[in-house]
Amino acid sequence: GGNTPTAIDDEAVTRIANVAFKKSDMIKKIVMVTSVGIERTSEMPFVILNLFGVLDAKKKGEEAVAAAATRGGFDYAIIRPGRLVGGPYTNPDVAKLLQVEGGAENGVSVSAGDSLLGDCKRDACAEAVVQALTNENCKNTVFSIIST
Repeated sequence: GGNTPTAIDDEAVTRIANVAFKKSDMIKKIVMVTSVGIERTSEMPFVILNLFGVLDAKKKGEEAVAAAATRGGFDYAIIRPGRLVGGPYTNPDVAKLLQVEGGAENGVSVSAGDSLLGDCKRDACAEAVVQALTNENCKNTVFSIIST
């Protein structure tokens, strides 16, 4: 337990995925937000981000969601945003210190899998979640998003 990457991004997400599987008759789709870099943990800057296993734990959570959806017969979408920027400034990092807004007002880049690098405005990430939930064509997919 506790507030560790393993406890939150692996174990808690796996528990949620297992409940979704058990209630699969009530579930149409799960949308999960993780992070870019999950498939690039040996590359910079993701080596640093993964020093405490953050990306490894997120990957295990993703795998649990995909497996539960496949077994349960419901859809999933996994969104991998770049570093979240823009208010509210909750992360204790340079973006908070400098109040980084990031990107153009509405510009985003989207790519299948884990190939993008950059910042993602929180509102753009939230919009991606809504679109993933409501778009019939967004099913059983993993994509990255950054603000441009």
